[in-house]
Amino acid sequence: MLFAIKEKRQELSKSTEVKKKSQLGQFFTPERIAVFMANLFADVGGHCCLLDAGAGIGALSAAFLDRWLANNLHFDRINVEAFEIDQTLHASLSDLFKRYRHSENFNATIFGEDFIHKSAEALCDEKSSSLNLYTHAILNPPYKKLHSHSAHRLDLRRVGIETVNLYSAFVALAIARLAPGGQIVAIIPRSFCNEPYYRPFRHFILGRTALRHLHLFESRSRIFKDDAVLQENLIILLERDGHQGPVTISTSTDSTFTDVSTYQHAFDRIVFPDDPTENPLMGITPIMDWAREHYAKDYAPNTRETVRRQTMHQFVDAGLALYNPDKPDRPVNSPKAVYQIEPVALTLLRNFGTSQWPDNLKVYLAARETLAARYAKEREQNYTPVEVAHGKRITLTPGKHNELIRAIIKEFAPRFVPGSSLVYAGDTGDKWGYFDALLLAELGIKVDSHGKMPDVVLYCAEKNWLLLVECVTSHGPVNGKRHTELARLFAESTAGLVYVTAFPNRSIMGRYLGEIAWETEVWVADAPSHLIHFNGERFLGPYSLSDRLLR
Repeated sequence: MLFAIKEKRQELSKSTEVKKKSQLGQFFTPERIAVFMANLFADVGGHCCLLDAGAGIGALSAAFLDRWLANNLHFDRINVEAFEIDQTLHASLSDLFKRYRHSENFNATIFGEDFIHKSAEALCDEKSSSLNLYTHAILNPPYKKLHSHSAHRLDLRRVGIETVNLYSAFVALAIARLAPGGQIVAIIPRSFCNEPYYRPFRHFILGRTALRHLHLFESRSRIFKDDAVLQENLIILLERDGHQGPVTISTSTDSTFTDVSTYQHAFDRIVFPDDPTENPLMGITPIMDWAREHYAKDYAPNTRETVRRQTMHQFVDAGLALYNPDKPDRPVNSPKAVYQIEPVALTLLRNFGTSQWPDNLKVYLAARETLAARYAKEREQNYTPVEVAHGKRITLTPGKHNELIRAIIKEFAPRFVPGSSLVYAGDTGDKWGYFDALLLAELGIKVDSHGKMPDVVLYCAEKNWLLLVECVTSHGPVNGKRHTELARLFAESTAGLVYVTAFPNRSIMGRYLGEIAWETEVWVADAPSHLIHFNGERFLGPYSLSDRLLR
């Protein structure tokens, strides 16, 4: 039977497009591997319900059934359930199982449904008739990465499985559907053994099964050579709810199994607990691969430098990541540059989603400067509130524009013109929201209702400055035209005029940089202790009347 399967496998391996193999994660099992795997099962007798998920053309099922027909497995009856999503293979599978139907004690069913979806559905509904508990499972599962928000990942999370690849998903679901004492034999990549992404999968299988046998191949190129697969694989035998004892370890150079060596080792010599502080060093490319695998964010290879400068640099500055902790003097342009999550930050992040997270986050932030604060480089400054006329109140209607006006009064003025008086504050709901006409008249200024006032006017008596502030949330910085308008409107002022444009943040400021007039000041509310001077003869001060008008 296996000889016919071999011919079919070789034919399909040559004729199937690489794109299709990649889409399905489909690599057919060589016959010698199938026989070796089938021979790992213990002979327990009774009724057998065999799962073959990702059955392909049936090599694994055939090897298992051939062993049964040779009286090396003493089952009273065998029922096979074969899952294969590739409908083009169903005819071959059906022909295969027909050859075993001469026995009244054999039955096989082929399912064309998605194994992950079908199993998740069955496990969610414990009363479902489709929740068969298998006594045996034999798998060469597909190999394909699962994106974090894919339908498969969501199905798996519904049943408490968190993993990043189809192969580990198939194995986990098969274990979930095994009866107590049931056995599973699978050929899978070795990546799950120690990579941090597979930690939840390791916990899942070791929490539900006993490890009985591991077979290791020394060659990684000769296992699936017909499909040109370069992958380190192993064969694993697990027993559901079994008592853990010594583990059999076997090795061979390749899938011919001509030089098998076998040993037994204590479980704790084979499996080591995951270090809770596991925190690998990772370069930019592995970080990008991780983002692609877990967040479906596909970065092009030529964006490594962008990720380094615009993501990792900020993480390091914020104290969330360490740069070259293993060798701090490594050259900046070294291809061996690595990053590591800062240990205290890692401890905090491990609590995300738990009830301890809010309190732990507060403690963490209290002891550390945030990146926003560090970039703002807050300065110590004298902070004196703005004075308003006796008996007056400032009331501003809600809105982004008025929020910026409020910030000018509460944040800008106390820092840069401490002790100043508020002369005027416009309001989007009322043009003359606050207006000290008497003070303005004392400065020699008469403004009628037709004059286009700036958003805020402040008077600094100590320096005899009148600050004219324009708030920009969507339009209107102090450009050349507006500069001239304000100079004419306040031409009779006995106080020196200072022109200021205020922005809520640097993003909005960036839109207007080309318009801002020289010899003016710019203030940004999200970095309130800084002032930007557009070059002139002096920093934050008035210019002569002739300078104001002849521009």
